[in-house]
Amino acid sequence: MPPALDLFAGHVRRFLTDHDLVANDGPLLIGVSGGPDSVSLLAACVEVRDRVRIQIHAVHVDHALRGKASSADAKYVRRLCKRLSIPVNVVPGRVDDYRQPPRRASLEVAARYARYSAFADVAREIKAKTLLVAHTADDQVETVLMNLMRGAGLRGTSGMRPIAPLPQVPGQPNPPAVSLVRPLLDVPRTEVKRYLRYRRLRPRYDGSNTDPRYLRNRVRNELIPLMESLRAQSGSGLLRAATASADAEEALATVAEGAWQDAVQVETISHDLFSVTISPNRLRNGGLPRLIRMMVYTRALETVAGTREGFGARHLDAIDRLLHGQAGSLDLPRSVLVTRSQDALALLIDPATPRRPVRQSGAHGSDTVTGRPEVGTMAP
Repeated sequence: MPPALDLFAGHVRRFLTDHDLVANDGPLLIGVSGGPDSVSLLAACVEVRDRVRIQIHAVHVDHALRGKASSADAKYVRRLCKRLSIPVNVVPGRVDDYRQPPRRASLEVAARYARYSAFADVAREIKAKTLLVAHTADDQVETVLMNLMRGAGLRGTSGMRPIAPLPQVPGQPNPPAVSLVRPLLDVPRTEVKRYLRYRRLRPRYDGSNTDPRYLRNRVRNELIPLMESLRAQSGSGLLRAATASADAEEALATVAEGAWQDAVQVETISHDLFSVTISPNRLRNGGLPRLIRMMVYTRALETVAGTREGFGARHLDAIDRLLHGQAGSLDLPRSVLVTRSQDALALLIDPATPRRPVRQSGAHGSDTVTGRPEVGTMAP
């Protein structure tokens, strides 16, 4: 066996066994776009399946955003899975569902919602408890940099987690109890390319990945090479920093959960809309550090808006100033209205404000925080 196969496929095998993913009931569901990363992950899982005794099932989500190229991606995945003797579900991505009111998301966010909604549907259908996706170390570096650019806190600088719950998609039922697993999160893309060459696999390539109109592409193709020219192994340093942030965030999350349970009430308005009420006295008088309050606000915004996209540090700061002030209110992105009364801070969707897409995080900052003309409104 060539050395590159030992390095790459062996890594996938160790990850699956070290995280007890080989003993799961049901198949491992693998998201396959047809691109290099997901094709390499699928091929490596096929290579090790007899050694670790796993079942594999692939899923491809066709967003139909690139015309004939999208159709060609779906056909490629079907042919590849047939060649590898892997069952596959090719399902449509309902991107337009998330571009329309009440959750008029940006194209990138809407595609992500559609993708994870489809993943959840297929996981229910085949009774899978684990979904594997092919984010690499390079993706992690890009994500951390983009989060830093928009002023993210510990959660953002932690990047993606190797294992996390399947995300909740706004307007959809609670996701099944499926783990979202990233076996390649510490594998550089150079190893992916080397493995594909050894396996003589020719994946699909998405031309939009070089389009400089997208922030991630500029981070990948311009910023990271510049960083490496200034200081070698800058990407590796960012990965170490992300791990340290993740460890700190995990410890603080326990404290924030206690604050949430003590000071927050969530009310269901409709099947996918919620309001959140925070007790200023309990949150303010408990001696909680500012960072814990920021974590509570972030969770509240995610509960109300269905996403963290579009919210940054200055929005959290504005909420904190309002909590420590008097009566007033704030307009935030995604039509989130924050109101302060004498004994409550409430977050909800403002039905009078039309929803608009939020610019991609980090591109030019998030949408502006605007105060409403009410007595005591706190300026950002």
